[in-house]
Amino acid sequence: MGIGSPSANGLAASSRYSDRWHKVRPVEEDLDAFLNACERAVVEGGYEVIFCTEDAQVLGLSFGRDRISAKIPYPRHEVVVRAFDKMELTRAAQEVGMAAPETVLADDRAISDVGIPVLVKSRLHWTPGAQGAPSRLEAAICSDRDDIHRRVREIRAHGGEAVLQEVIRGRLIHYLVVVDSGGEIIDGVQTLAEPLFYPGPDIGQRIRSVSVPVDPELHKKTAALMRELEWEGMASLNLLLPDGGGEPALIDFNGRYGASFDQYIAAGSNFPAVWACLATERSLPPLREAKAGVRFQWLEGDLRRAWRQRRGGLLRDVIDCLAYSRGAVHTLWRIDDPMPAVRLGARLADEIVGKLLPGHVRGDD
Repeated sequence: MGIGSPSANGLAASSRYSDRWHKVRPVEEDLDAFLNACERAVVEGGYEVIFCTEDAQVLGLSFGRDRISAKIPYPRHEVVVRAFDKMELTRAAQEVGMAAPETVLADDRAISDVGIPVLVKSRLHWTPGAQGAPSRLEAAICSDRDDIHRRVREIRAHGGEAVLQEVIRGRLIHYLVVVDSGGEIIDGVQTLAEPLFYPGPDIGQRIRSVSVPVDPELHKKTAALMRELEWEGMASLNLLLPDGGGEPALIDFNGRYGASFDQYIAAGSNFPAVWACLATERSLPPLREAKAGVRFQWLEGDLRRAWRQRRGGLLRDVIDCLAYSRGAVHTLWRIDDPMPAVRLGARLADEIVGKLLPGHVRGDD
């Protein structure tokens, strides 16, 4: 297995399971250079398939798949764009009877009429060919119309198209599935997150979650959505279970590996192997029944959140973080593969020293 990234100092490149590293420029900096580097890596390493960890990478590879000799494990490019597009995803969800927050294009009339607070998003996190745009245009909750106009202008300046989305507060549900070429779900794991996010309470990455039994109604509607989108391969649906009760509402679609991916493997099948076998038309590995009660923790994010929120006091919150970590699946902290965690620890220590000593030059600068 090989890793493509801008720097050999990346966390993934330090893993014991990585055989080779290839220098690949960020897709958002130069799409042509990114595609050329990916093809060089495929030729050098003899790789059969390429997987991604960011939306921008997926969109870039999907757009330029004709220039890559390895398998790009996604459906047609127009299908990929539709699934990643917040507006089109909402329409597809409504078509199959799945709940979704009200979502409208952010034109002047909509900005004037929308109830606030409102969530301002880009339809796509990144658009192939966008010049000088970040790889991910983050969403923001805006509480006044000046803020809405400001965020919409920022998104447009980076080549995106903004939408306004109803704010739903609740617990985050993830349903990760693998879909075959016929649109059938062949495997899946569902998780339920605790109401803890970093960097903020409403927008950010989930910090803790646990695998739960798959909801039959959610499974049924997800299967219908996959057929409506004409999706194949791996997909992770993000839904919010409203605090006041009701049906989970679909808020996002991910067709890539995420930070909590090890949780799904621990709770179910070897999803990377399943996806790779589908992409290369090999026989599938054994599929396992999903197991409930497998916990995940993003320990670094949890500790950073504790530093800000200090639930019951800083010491008590930190102790709670460390207590939860025992027996949980983590993003990086693995006994059998310690170097990514060691490298991250060194970076965090460097960051702390930099804050304490303003003149300090960080090791990765």
